[in-house]
Amino acid sequence: MSAPLPPDWEEKTTTEGRVYYVNHTTHSTQWERPADASEIIVTTGSDIARHEIIKYLGIVRGISVRMMTFKASLSQTFSGGSRLTQSKELSEAARAEAHALMVEHAARLGANAIIGMRYESTLSDYNQVADVLAYGTAVIVARLTR
Repeated sequence: MSAPLPPDWEEKTTTEGRVYYVNHTTHSTQWERPADASEIIVTTGSDIARHEIIKYLGIVRGISVRMMTFKASLSQTFSGGSRLTQSKELSEAARAEAHALMVEHAARLGANAIIGMRYESTLSDYNQVADVLAYGTAVIVARLTR
């Protein structure tokens, strides 16, 4: 039994018996089975070793804004905790969330890879707010058999 399809995808069969997939988000169809978010390859490069890019699907992104809670801020003030450690944890949580949202966006489009992945981030308001954008190009790739 294969893994479930990503959200908004449906498997159909032609009258000749060939399976294809319908993306209800983009109102498009494709022959390749869309990847689950956990199967998507992500790279900062412009290609993937031993793979051929079959189709470019467009830019995907994930945005996360995280704010340190009042309780955490107060706790670090009275305990002598490191503001740098708290800011680092805040930034890393925002980065992880933005990355996950970007991969989910790619899965909804039917991608099985993201190339050219980048992060942009800001830490503002006295290191209390972390704003992270993760983005890249969603593609469908096929493994080369050579």
